[in-house]
Amino acid sequence: MRLAAWLACALALASAPAARAHRLDEYLQATFIAVAPTEVRLELCLTPGANLSTNLLSQLDTDHDGRLSPAEELAYAEQVRRDLSLAADHSPRELSLTGRSFPPIAELQAGLGIIRLNFRAPLASVAPGVHELAFTNRHLTNLSVYLVNALVPESPAIAITQQTRDYLQNAIRLEYTVTTTAAAGLKALPNIPPVVQPVRSPLPVLVAVGMAVFVAVALQIRRRGGKSR
Repeated sequence: MRLAAWLACALALASAPAARAHRLDEYLQATFIAVAPTEVRLELCLTPGANLSTNLLSQLDTDHDGRLSPAEELAYAEQVRRDLSLAADHSPRELSLTGRSFPPIAELQAGLGIIRLNFRAPLASVAPGVHELAFTNRHLTNLSVYLVNALVPESPAIAITQQTRDYLQNAIRLEYTVTTTAAAGLKALPNIPPVVQPVRSPLPVLVAVGMAVFVAVALQIRRRGGKSR
């Protein structure tokens, strides 16, 4: 699951229009939203440009010792949480931090590090019918570019029917339907560990995947060539 999360963040940041326009002086913030019968889960992938590293590290490394302590990571994650808002069926929902992962400072300084933050909020009702979620990210709006998207629900009892984003993509409104199966008591998403290991740059993973695909295609071509002789 952790590898899949790395690939999702990396591919989204590499392929989206906002990511292609991402400059060294911008903070790219990608949000992925997962809807379950009894809760909503958010994953934020935060990638600061290299020219922002000094400014951002002054907020992260508050004791200026050249490393990020668990307390410093938690303080920044809570700062981000306070800049997020979520409403379900027009009722505000309190987000709680469920996981965090910070890369080494050297990767942040190079503009390669991805900060991953996980949040969740309970849903008050799983009644069958049409429901709505509204999410907004107001973290460092003067420095940031944004991406936001809903993931395909894990539960077959839930279907995303509409996604409406604002121009900046720091806000989204989701409409989804819940069937009677969900109301009968489907399980919520599994718990996320409160602290996860630091995420290294996803580039080596992507290179390894690309090489594996290349080798597989080459072997297939060789087999076909041998049969045709």
